[in-house]
Amino acid sequence: NQFNQYSFRVHLKATSLEIKNAIEKIFKVKVFRVNTSIVRGKLKTFKGTSGYKQNYKKAIVALKEGHTIDSSMEIK
Repeated sequence: NQFNQYSFRVHLKATSLEIKNAIEKIFKVKVFRVNTSIVRGKLKTFKGTSGYKQNYKKAIVALKEGHTIDSSMEIK
């Protein structure tokens, strides 16, 4: 990543501090900054019935210099 930032889909009620602590514990890296945004669900139509997809929270995590998250890491 050019800016050493990674995007995660997180729980709607998760705070930036909780996200930071979880990322540092799971991936064993140092987090520089966490930005969050709530993505509103889109309107979808299926067989004449319309409804909305669920809202979700997206976290953009910037890591400190020299830290990276390997794409081959699996969360179990």
